[in-house]
Amino acid sequence: MSEAPSPARRVLRWSRGLAAVAISLCALAGAVRLIVPATAGPDGEPPGVRRQLAFLRSALDAGEGSGRRRCSPRATSSCTSSTA
Repeated sequence: MSEAPSPARRVLRWSRGLAAVAISLCALAGAVRLIVPATAGPDGEPPGVRRQLAFLRSALDAGEGSGRRRCSPRATSSCTSSTA
């Protein structure tokens, strides 16, 4: 007859099973987050969109985008910090 596994082996076996279940649940939760639409209200927009767009609009209105447009990869002239 075979001997009963030692307590350390039993703990290791249980911990492997528990780790496998935890990893599987995390993978399932990640897949659900990708599949389920991230809508948060009656207007059907993802959470935080209005706040992000308001921030971008205020930054663009303050002139933040002008220097970045000048330094874009499609710009024909070289990117300089001097104002023309």
